[in-house]
Amino acid sequence: MKHKIALLADVHGNISALKAVLNDCKKENVTEYWFLGDLLMPGPGTNELFQLLESVNTTLYVKGNWEDCFLEVLQKDIDLDHETDVYIARLTQFQCENLNEAYIEKIKCLPMHQVENRNALSISISHHLPQKELRERFIS
Repeated sequence: MKHKIALLADVHGNISALKAVLNDCKKENVTEYWFLGDLLMPGPGTNELFQLLESVNTTLYVKGNWEDCFLEVLQKDIDLDHETDVYIARLTQFQCENLNEAYIEKIKCLPMHQVENRNALSISISHHLPQKELRERFIS
């Protein structure tokens, strides 16, 4: 049996999209799932997103820039005089009100970068550039 790895990313809170992609993966006989960041926000998905990834036994996670934004708000590293920061803060507030604490802790522990080894192949996984942590926000 062939080993197929699905690289998933940029769900941005869209449960319907993630379900559709996972259904396609099932049809393609995917055997392993890696999540490359931006699971939450700005869409409304919360716990169900994590549960869907758990249901397919996702083996690798890295954080994306939206997880960085979420964590910056939790660390109070925001400027409430800046409209983008206010927007991110409100989205984070919604997540904190609706997201299981275990998933919030999972986000806090996500690495920026991972290296996986498969059959003498070293695969570097990152949502951002692996050599630096980007603090810029990629939203307008």
